Amino acid sequence: PTDAALRGITDMKINHEMMLEAIDMMENVWKAEPFQQQGKYWNAGYPEAPPGHPLRDTRPFGGKMHMAMTGLSAPSPSIKFAGTRGYIPASVYAGNDFLRSHFETYKEASEANGGWPGRSVHRVVRDVVIADTDAEAKALAIKGLGKAWMSYLKPTYERFGVLKGLLHDPAMDPADVDAEYLAEHVWITGSPETVAEKF
Repeated sequence: PTDAALRGITDMKINHEMMLEAIDMMENVWKAEPFQQQGKYWNAGYPEAPPGHPLRDTRPFGGKMHMAMTGLSAPSPSIKFAGTRGYIPASVYAGNDFLRSHFETYKEASEANGGWPGRSVHRVVRDVVIADTDAEAKALAIKGLGKAWMSYLKPTYERFGVLKGLLHDPAMDPADVDAEYLAEHVWITGSPETVAEKF
């Protein structure tokens, strides 16, 4: 691998470690029990209540925080992690094959940890633009979503090797994907009736 690729792998490992440490600390805070934790990346704690001055209750409503974790690549380590921890899987849409992969990854990880909650827990992140007419929705999508997709999201999809999953024609060159194509084939755009039909 190139130096840049090795740096990217190292950065991903560090980001993963930082995330795990942060999640553990957040879950400790949500217990509302005194602790002090000096981590590799973060420091956190929950104080003792001074006598006669109870602290505000920071526990999640209902006793449990329902966390979600997004995944893009397949197989997705984030979706697997969500399954092992009982979090909600949220698949960033990269084509139906990726969604199937995420679902199977999550199901296997959940079952291995004794907590398969069923298919309805799976969420899918999609871009949706609704307007009075199909043409107006498409124009709004190209003007609004187009800039973010072309400058950031498309290169990200290319870097993770998932852009091809969005193509309705596998013979198409991913370099030819533009905002017009995304509005036509990837984003869910249109009038309320059209969007309902697409869903």
